[in-house]
Amino acid sequence: MKHAIKIKTEYLQRIISKEKTFEVRLNDRDYQVGDILHFEEIREDDLCKDYSHRRKITYVHNGLGMKEGYVVLGLSCNITDENL
Repeated sequence: MKHAIKIKTEYLQRIISKEKTFEVRLNDRDYQVGDILHFEEIREDDLCKDYSHRRKITYVHNGLGMKEGYVVLGLSCNITDENL
């Protein structure tokens, strides 16, 4: 399954640089290991999307310590077309 996800520039840049290898989201899409997240950058002025980036979900945590309905998604460090 592929999910288009909007994300602010500051967070997207941290994912691209591999500083951020996880994402916390409302689990309104039944995220699963192996799903692809297609991050779409949104600018502060919300006028357009400038950049996008893909990552595969490698881990889903929705248990102890999580606010009800939310998940922590572990993200792959690299994704290429052959990984899809």
